[in-house]
Amino acid sequence: MTDTSNPYESPASASDLPKGYSLRRLQSIAWLFVMGAAIATGTLVAIANLQPDGSPEDRRDVFVLFVGLAVIFGTAGSYLTCRYIAGNIPLYFIAVALGLFVVAPILGGGPNYAGAIALLSLIAAVTFVASLATGLLFHRMIR
Repeated sequence: MTDTSNPYESPASASDLPKGYSLRRLQSIAWLFVMGAAIATGTLVAIANLQPDGSPEDRRDVFVLFVGLAVIFGTAGSYLTCRYIAGNIPLYFIAVALGLFVVAPILGGGPNYAGAIALLSLIAAVTFVASLATGLLFHRMIR
């Protein structure tokens, strides 16, 4: 049986970490921060796009769309941030993976969907910034 390494463990031993900093704790905090930022942005975008005369089904669809996309972006950003904190991927992986979702909809979208595409890019941009900021801060804390 071969010994496989855990992708969430830091290459450095736990004794090298400064007192009070646990790799798993920092990864958990990063996960909550990035996911929370993405979901909060998705919820605010959904609330801002509710029509006062819309039906309950329309309101539900708006919430499902924007909060669902926020959960997807938040999960991706959180996962990549945790991998970066552990030292398993370089920082530019986060920039490329999430940056594509910020830029691609704007470049590929048509004029009929400009508003929705801008809001989609907004959610991706907030996740992008939260992932980079959290990853850089926590990576420096344990290095």
